[in-house]
Amino acid sequence: LLVLPTHRMLAPSALPGGVMSKLSRHFSMESVSISDGDPADALARLAAASGSTAFLAVGLEPGAAHLLVLKNRAAIEQLMPVDQPESWKRLDVSVLQYGILNHIFGIDDAALTAGGAVSYTQDARLACANVASGAASAAFLLNATPVEQVLAVSDDGGRMPQKSTFFYPKLPTGLVMNTLLPG
Repeated sequence: LLVLPTHRMLAPSALPGGVMSKLSRHFSMESVSISDGDPADALARLAAASGSTAFLAVGLEPGAAHLLVLKNRAAIEQLMPVDQPESWKRLDVSVLQYGILNHIFGIDDAALTAGGAVSYTQDARLACANVASGAASAAFLLNATPVEQVLAVSDDGGRMPQKSTFFYPKLPTGLVMNTLLPG
């Protein structure tokens, strides 16, 4: 069983003014290159930061990608719902939603529920292509949520945030594969 990341693409619209300055308050930022639309090297840099809360932001500046690494967790956690367990507040997707999408871009829970503000994909290359073509204004690529974090949130009585996990293989695939494997 694998848990794959679900990346976020923002609907095409103007980015908020001063986005880089606002992000730098809570995140260290490093420019990374995405050559020929292939984010493999940048994703390797993101994976190397997997011990920290980190994202790969594509399109915040024209033709640029940035590795964002959280440097001020306490300030971001103050932006989150108080009724959520600590394990939930430590999830990368919770930090992304409340520290960046909600706080900086104004995409709150109601906007997510209504749909249209954010779209999702497991394909990092597609997310980058959508930003390059203008189909998305920006994309945030994430590391996969570790199974241990999913279990911790569950053990604490919490529920995982929307689109925070993509389990693979899917149950129907497992059922088919199960019949093919020797007993």
